[in-house]
This record gives sequence, structure tokens and C-alpha cells, in this order.
Amino acid sequence: MSSKNSDCLNRAIKLLALRPHSVKELEAKLETKGFAEGEINGAVEWLSQRGYLNDGEFGIIYAKARVARARVGSARLKMDLQAKGLDGETVDCALASVYGGDGAELAVALDAAARKARSLAPGIGDTAAKKKIFDHLVRKGFPAELARRVVFEEFRTITKDDA
Repeated sequence: MSSKNSDCLNRAIKLLALRPHSVKELEAKLETKGFAEGEINGAVEWLSQRGYLNDGEFGIIYAKARVARARVGSARLKMDLQAKGLDGETVDCALASVYGGDGAELAVALDAAARKARSLAPGIGDTAAKKKIFDHLVRKGFPAELARRVVFEEFRTITKDDA
């Protein structure tokens, strides 16, 4: 391995030591550092063969962390994963790992709605609160039908601490 290839591999390892990356993300970062396509391909291949770079694992780790931290819905999460350069099959696998269980997305939506309800101004009317919570859930990437269910069927549950 030449000195330049070694430099590229070392930079890639340093980037992966900070946090997991998708193949596309790592390639883009190495490209911005001025490494040639051949050097990047060699480093990516070396890392992939040894299990240090795996889009499937990255997708699952990223999806779980994103949902835990930001309480996003499946549409937003899918968009985020695609922006990381993951292919459709990998995205679907990551989504299934987070939202594959019965009621999993509903549970996340209820938590996001409850957090939003706690942040609303005291004394806000039910109609205004429902609209704000619905809009919040849709912006977070939850399906509109799920947001409606949370707002109209579960409203008392998510606002009970405020009452």
C-alpha cells in the first residue's frame, strides 16, 4: 500500500473512530480532503472487507439513535437515511428495525406528542393544542393518519399531566 493510500486509510479510520459513517458519507468526506478516487475506493474496500464499514449496520444504528434522540416518524427517518446515501433495501431494513413492531411508531408519536404538549403555553385551548401537536407530528415525519389518531383518540392521554 502506497503512502498516499495509507494516508487515505488512516484518515478514514480516524473518521470512523469518531462515529459510524455510511459508505457514501465516508467517500464524500475523503474526497473533500483531497484524496483521489482510487485511494478512496481502496480504503473503502479494505474497511468493508474487515467489517469496519457496513451500510446495513450503520443504517440500523443511525435509525435507532435518530428516533431515540429526535422522536422522528418513518417518513422523516427514511428521508434522513436516503440522504446518508443508503440504498432502498438498506433503508427498509433500518426502518423495520425501529418501526417493525406492532405499535412501535405509535409509541414514538405519543412520546413526541406528549413532549410537545408539555411545551405548549398554559391555558391554550384544546383545539389550538390539537392543531399544534398535529402539525408538529407531521413535520416530524409521522403519517398524517397516525398524527390524527394521536390527536383525536389519544389527546387526553398525552395531556393528562398538564391537566
